[in-house]
Amino acid sequence: MQTLEITIGNTKLAALSDFSETPGPGTDIYDATKAQKLHYHAAFEVFFAYGSTLKLFTMDGSSEYENSVVIIPPRLYHYAEKKGDIYGFTFKIASKNNRNDPLFDFLYDDDKKIRKYEMSENIKNTVCALRKALFFDMYSDQYKTTPLMTLLFLNIADVAVRKKSPAPKLSLGNERSYTEIIDNIISKEYMNKITLGYVADRLFLSERQTARIIKKAYNQSFSELLLSRRLTVASVMLTTTSEKVSGIAESTGFRTENYFFSCFRKRFGMTPICYRKLYG
Repeated sequence: MQTLEITIGNTKLAALSDFSETPGPGTDIYDATKAQKLHYHAAFEVFFAYGSTLKLFTMDGSSEYENSVVIIPPRLYHYAEKKGDIYGFTFKIASKNNRNDPLFDFLYDDDKKIRKYEMSENIKNTVCALRKALFFDMYSDQYKTTPLMTLLFLNIADVAVRKKSPAPKLSLGNERSYTEIIDNIISKEYMNKITLGYVADRLFLSERQTARIIKKAYNQSFSELLLSRRLTVASVMLTTTSEKVSGIAESTGFRTENYFFSCFRKRFGMTPICYRKLYG
Protein backbone atom coordinates (compact mmCIF):
# COMPACT_ATOMS: atom_id res chain seq x y z
CA MET A 1 0.00 0.00 0.00
CA GLN A 2 1.38 3.39 -1.01
CA THR A 3 0.31 6.99 -0.52
CA LEU A 4 1.16 8.92 -3.66
CA GLU A 5 1.16 12.69 -3.95
CA ILE A 6 0.59 13.95 -7.46
CA THR A 7 0.05 17.40 -8.96
CA ILE A 8 -2.03 18.02 -12.06
CA GLY A 9 -2.67 21.58 -13.15
CA ASN A 10 -3.45 23.52 -9.98
CA THR A 11 -4.62 20.47 -8.08
CA LYS A 12 -2.65 18.34 -5.63
CA LEU A 13 -3.96 14.89 -4.80
CA ALA A 14 -2.99 12.34 -2.18
CA ALA A 15 -3.98 8.88 -3.38
CA LEU A 16 -4.00 5.79 -1.16
CA SER A 17 -3.15 3.24 -3.83
CA ASP A 18 -4.27 0.02 -2.18
CA PHE A 19 -6.07 -0.99 -5.43
CA SER A 20 -8.37 -3.33 -3.53
CA GLU A 21 -9.68 -6.47 -5.21
CA THR A 22 -12.78 -7.80 -3.49
CA PRO A 23 -15.06 -9.96 -5.63
CA GLY A 24 -18.53 -10.29 -4.08
CA PRO A 25 -21.68 -12.31 -4.74
CA GLY A 26 -23.86 -9.41 -5.91
CA THR A 27 -27.61 -9.17 -5.34
CA ASP A 28 -30.64 -7.19 -6.40
CA ILE A 29 -32.09 -7.15 -2.90
CA TYR A 30 -31.94 -3.94 -0.88
CA ASP A 31 -32.73 -4.96 2.67
CA ALA A 32 -31.91 -4.17 6.27
CA THR A 33 -28.58 -6.00 6.02
CA LYS A 34 -27.44 -3.63 3.28
CA ALA A 35 -28.62 -0.63 5.26
CA GLN A 36 -26.50 -1.73 8.22
CA LYS A 37 -23.44 -1.85 5.96
CA LEU A 38 -23.84 1.69 4.64
CA HIS A 39 -20.83 3.83 5.49
CA TYR A 40 -18.97 6.86 4.21
CA HIS A 41 -15.38 8.07 3.86
CA ALA A 42 -13.67 11.38 4.44
CA ALA A 43 -11.99 10.85 1.05
CA PHE A 44 -13.12 10.21 -2.49
CA GLU A 45 -13.34 6.57 -3.53
CA VAL A 46 -12.94 5.45 -7.14
CA PHE A 47 -13.79 2.05 -8.63
CA PHE A 48 -12.87 0.63 -12.05
CA ALA A 49 -15.31 -1.97 -13.36
CA TYR A 50 -14.54 -3.67 -16.67
CA GLY A 51 -15.50 -7.23 -17.44
CA SER A 52 -17.27 -7.06 -14.09
CA THR A 53 -20.26 -5.51 -12.33
CA LEU A 54 -20.32 -3.03 -9.47
CA LYS A 55 -23.54 -2.52 -7.51
CA LEU A 56 -23.71 0.48 -5.21
CA PHE A 57 -26.31 0.85 -2.49
CA THR A 58 -27.09 4.30 -1.08
CA MET A 59 -29.81 5.78 1.09
CA ASP A 60 -31.86 6.24 -2.10
CA GLY A 61 -31.58 2.65 -3.36
CA SER A 62 -29.14 0.85 -5.67
CA SER A 63 -27.47 1.28 -9.06
CA GLU A 64 -25.42 -1.11 -11.17
CA TYR A 65 -22.33 -0.18 -13.19
CA GLU A 66 -20.39 -2.04 -15.90
CA ASN A 67 -17.38 -0.91 -17.95
CA SER A 68 -17.31 2.31 -15.97
CA VAL A 69 -15.22 4.53 -13.75
CA VAL A 70 -17.28 5.28 -10.66
CA ILE A 71 -16.29 8.05 -8.25
CA ILE A 72 -17.96 8.24 -4.84
CA PRO A 73 -17.66 11.65 -3.16
CA PRO A 74 -16.77 12.12 0.52
CA ARG A 75 -19.52 11.81 3.13
CA LEU A 76 -21.93 9.91 0.88
CA TYR A 77 -23.37 6.84 2.59
CA HIS A 78 -22.85 3.81 0.38
CA TYR A 79 -22.16 0.10 0.28
CA ALA A 80 -20.51 -1.71 -2.66
CA GLU A 81 -20.96 -5.24 -3.92
CA LYS A 82 -18.83 -6.63 -6.73
CA LYS A 83 -19.20 -9.34 -9.35
CA GLY A 84 -15.78 -10.15 -10.72
CA ASP A 85 -12.59 -8.19 -10.17
CA ILE A 86 -13.22 -4.58 -9.18
CA TYR A 87 -10.18 -2.38 -8.62
CA GLY A 88 -10.15 0.87 -6.72
CA PHE A 89 -8.51 3.23 -4.27
CA THR A 90 -9.24 6.33 -2.20
CA PHE A 91 -7.84 9.81 -2.67
CA LYS A 92 -8.03 13.26 -1.09
CA ILE A 93 -7.64 16.76 -2.45
CA ALA A 94 -4.39 17.84 -0.80
CA SER A 95 -4.63 21.41 -2.08
CA LYS A 96 -6.45 23.26 -4.82
CA ASN A 97 -5.22 26.74 -5.61
CA ASN A 98 -7.72 27.42 -8.37
CA ARG A 99 -11.24 26.15 -7.79
CA ASN A 100 -12.02 26.82 -11.45
CA ASP A 101 -9.41 24.35 -12.68
CA PRO A 102 -11.47 22.52 -15.35
CA LEU A 103 -9.43 19.32 -15.10
CA PHE A 104 -11.00 18.69 -11.72
CA ASP A 105 -14.23 20.67 -11.81
CA PHE A 106 -15.98 17.34 -12.21
CA LEU A 107 -15.13 16.53 -8.60
CA TYR A 108 -17.07 19.56 -7.38
CA ASP A 109 -20.15 19.62 -9.61
CA ASP A 110 -22.28 18.05 -6.92
CA ASP A 111 -20.48 17.01 -3.76
CA LYS A 112 -23.10 14.39 -2.92
CA LYS A 113 -23.45 12.78 -6.33
CA ILE A 114 -21.85 9.57 -7.60
CA ARG A 115 -20.05 10.24 -10.87
CA LYS A 116 -19.94 7.65 -13.65
CA TYR A 117 -17.62 7.88 -16.67
CA GLU A 118 -16.94 5.57 -19.57
CA MET A 119 -14.08 3.07 -19.27
CA SER A 120 -11.93 4.28 -22.16
CA GLU A 121 -9.09 2.17 -23.51
CA ASN A 122 -6.56 4.66 -22.12
CA ILE A 123 -8.06 4.34 -18.64
CA LYS A 124 -8.25 0.55 -18.84
CA ASN A 125 -4.64 0.22 -20.02
CA THR A 126 -3.36 2.58 -17.33
CA VAL A 127 -5.32 0.77 -14.60
CA CYS A 128 -3.81 -2.54 -15.72
CA ALA A 129 -0.29 -1.08 -15.73
CA LEU A 130 -0.77 0.53 -12.32
CA ARG A 131 -2.20 -2.65 -10.83
CA LYS A 132 0.77 -4.61 -12.19
CA ALA A 133 3.23 -2.09 -10.78
CA LEU A 134 1.61 -2.19 -7.35
CA PHE A 135 1.05 -5.92 -7.06
CA PHE A 136 3.46 -7.81 -9.25
CA ASP A 137 6.65 -5.79 -9.78
CA MET A 138 9.13 -6.79 -7.12
CA TYR A 139 10.86 -3.41 -7.18
CA SER A 140 7.79 -1.22 -7.60
CA ASP A 141 8.36 2.28 -6.24
CA GLN A 142 7.02 5.80 -6.48
CA TYR A 143 9.13 6.56 -9.55
CA LYS A 144 7.04 4.05 -11.49
CA THR A 145 3.65 4.35 -9.80
CA THR A 146 3.41 8.13 -9.43
CA PRO A 147 3.59 8.82 -13.20
CA LEU A 148 1.04 6.06 -13.80
CA MET A 149 -1.31 7.48 -11.19
CA THR A 150 -0.90 10.95 -12.71
CA LEU A 151 -1.66 9.56 -16.15
CA LEU A 152 -4.72 7.75 -14.82
CA PHE A 153 -6.22 10.94 -13.37
CA LEU A 154 -5.46 12.82 -16.58
CA ASN A 155 -7.29 10.13 -18.55
CA ILE A 156 -10.30 10.28 -16.22
CA ALA A 157 -10.31 14.08 -16.36
CA ASP A 158 -10.17 13.95 -20.16
CA VAL A 159 -13.26 11.72 -20.31
CA ALA A 160 -15.03 13.89 -17.72
CA VAL A 161 -14.34 17.15 -19.53
CA ARG A 162 -15.54 15.65 -22.82
CA LYS A 163 -18.74 14.43 -21.17
CA LYS A 164 -19.40 17.77 -19.50
CA SER A 165 -18.46 19.98 -22.47
CA PRO A 166 -18.96 18.27 -25.81
CA ALA A 167 -19.00 21.68 -27.47
CA PRO A 168 -15.83 23.80 -27.69
CA LYS A 169 -16.12 25.29 -24.22
CA LEU A 170 -12.90 24.13 -22.57
CA SER A 171 -11.17 27.16 -21.14
CA LEU A 172 -8.16 26.16 -19.08
CA GLY A 173 -7.27 29.73 -18.29
CA ASN A 174 -3.57 29.70 -19.16
CA GLU A 175 -1.26 28.25 -21.78
CA ARG A 176 0.65 26.18 -19.23
CA SER A 177 -2.48 24.08 -18.69
CA TYR A 178 -2.75 23.53 -22.44
CA THR A 179 0.87 22.40 -22.69
CA GLU A 180 0.31 19.88 -19.89
CA ILE A 181 -2.43 18.26 -21.95
CA ILE A 182 -0.31 18.45 -25.12
CA ASP A 183 2.54 16.73 -23.26
CA ASN A 184 0.14 14.05 -22.10
CA ILE A 185 -1.21 13.41 -25.61
CA ILE A 186 2.23 13.15 -27.18
CA SER A 187 3.57 10.99 -24.34
CA LYS A 188 0.75 8.48 -24.78
CA GLU A 189 0.20 8.57 -28.52
CA TYR A 190 3.51 9.45 -30.19
CA MET A 191 3.50 6.04 -31.92
CA ASN A 192 0.14 6.73 -33.60
CA LYS A 193 -0.72 8.86 -36.62
CA ILE A 194 -1.67 11.92 -34.62
CA THR A 195 -1.98 15.32 -36.27
CA LEU A 196 -2.20 18.95 -35.23
CA GLY A 197 -5.92 18.77 -35.97
CA TYR A 198 -6.32 15.81 -33.61
CA VAL A 199 -4.60 17.70 -30.77
CA ALA A 200 -6.63 20.84 -31.50
CA ASP A 201 -9.86 18.83 -31.21
CA ARG A 202 -8.73 17.46 -27.84
CA LEU A 203 -8.11 21.02 -26.63
CA PHE A 204 -11.34 22.38 -28.15
CA LEU A 205 -9.24 24.94 -30.02
CA SER A 206 -8.57 25.77 -33.66
CA GLU A 207 -5.46 24.39 -35.35
CA ARG A 208 -4.10 27.93 -35.60
CA GLN A 209 -4.48 28.53 -31.84
CA THR A 210 -2.94 25.15 -31.03
CA ALA A 211 0.00 25.73 -33.36
CA ARG A 212 0.65 29.13 -31.74
CA ILE A 213 0.65 27.63 -28.23
CA ILE A 214 3.04 24.84 -29.26
CA LYS A 215 5.40 27.25 -31.01
CA LYS A 216 5.47 29.59 -28.01
CA ALA A 217 5.94 26.82 -25.44
CA TYR A 218 8.42 24.59 -27.29
CA ASN A 219 9.85 26.84 -30.03
CA GLN A 220 8.92 24.04 -32.43
CA SER A 221 6.10 23.17 -34.75
CA PHE A 222 3.82 20.27 -33.84
CA SER A 223 5.47 17.97 -36.39
CA GLU A 224 8.92 18.87 -35.03
CA LEU A 225 7.77 18.24 -31.46
CA LEU A 226 6.27 14.86 -32.36
CA LEU A 227 9.36 13.84 -34.33
CA SER A 228 11.61 14.81 -31.43
CA ARG A 229 9.62 12.62 -29.02
CA ARG A 230 9.73 9.67 -31.39
CA LEU A 231 13.48 9.96 -31.89
CA THR A 232 14.10 10.30 -28.16
CA VAL A 233 12.14 7.13 -27.43
CA ALA A 234 13.89 5.32 -30.28
CA SER A 235 17.33 6.28 -28.96
CA VAL A 236 16.44 4.88 -25.54
CA MET A 237 15.16 1.63 -27.08
CA LEU A 238 18.36 1.27 -29.12
CA THR A 239 20.54 1.36 -26.01
CA THR A 240 18.32 -0.54 -23.57
CA THR A 241 16.70 -3.28 -25.68
CA SER A 242 17.70 -5.87 -28.28
CA GLU A 243 14.71 -4.95 -30.49
CA LYS A 244 15.49 -4.92 -34.21
CA VAL A 245 15.92 -1.49 -35.72
CA SER A 246 12.95 -2.10 -38.02
CA GLY A 247 10.81 -2.96 -35.01
CA ILE A 248 11.89 0.18 -33.16
CA ALA A 249 11.07 2.30 -36.20
CA GLU A 250 7.59 0.82 -36.42
CA SER A 251 6.85 0.98 -32.68
CA THR A 252 7.84 4.65 -32.47
CA GLY A 253 5.56 5.74 -35.31
CA PHE A 254 7.83 6.00 -38.36
CA ARG A 255 6.21 5.19 -41.69
CA THR A 256 9.22 3.39 -43.14
CA GLU A 257 12.62 2.21 -41.95
CA ASN A 258 14.35 4.44 -44.51
CA TYR A 259 12.55 7.51 -43.19
CA PHE A 260 13.56 6.51 -39.67
CA PHE A 261 17.23 6.20 -40.70
CA SER A 262 17.11 9.60 -42.41
CA CYS A 263 15.55 11.39 -39.43
CA PHE A 264 17.80 9.64 -36.93
CA ARG A 265 21.00 10.49 -38.83
CA LYS A 266 19.92 14.14 -39.08
CA ARG A 267 19.23 14.32 -35.32
CA PHE A 268 22.17 12.31 -33.95
CA GLY A 269 24.75 12.52 -36.75
CA MET A 270 24.95 8.74 -37.18
CA THR A 271 22.79 5.77 -38.12
CA PRO A 272 20.72 3.91 -35.51
CA ILE A 273 23.06 0.92 -35.84
CA CYS A 274 26.13 3.04 -35.12
CA TYR A 275 24.32 4.69 -32.21
CA ARG A 276 23.56 1.29 -30.67
CA LYS A 277 27.16 0.11 -31.07
CA LEU A 278 28.50 3.31 -29.52
CA TYR A 279 26.10 3.74 -26.60
CA GLY A 280 24.42 0.35 -26.16
